[in-house]
Amino acid sequence: MLEQDISIYRGDDTAVTFTITDSTNRPYDLSSYAVTMLIKAKGNDAYLLKEGSGIDVRGNQIAVLFSHALTKDWKFRTAIYDIQIVDSEGLYKTVVKGNIEVEMDVTP
Repeated sequence: MLEQDISIYRGDDTAVTFTITDSTNRPYDLSSYAVTMLIKAKGNDAYLLKEGSGIDVRGNQIAVLFSHALTKDWKFRTAIYDIQIVDSEGLYKTVVKGNIEVEMDVTP
């Protein structure tokens, strides 16, 4: 499992790409998997991103866009996240996890 922390400036469009490989460091073909990302801050704040809505998958890469619309109202400074893939049989595998650090913006 890949562990990667992310830094975001609140309200900015921020793109992050994750390259997924198997245990022998070969590219992991994600074409037949559904991909989701869950972000959880302290308290009840949780955000779910899916393919076509913040997530784009190509080959063994997962591109995540933290859009202005998503982050502009975030009030938390830290959160945890993970990215899971789900196969056609409904089996889940977590492929990425980490922390998100949010720097508060000045301009609304």
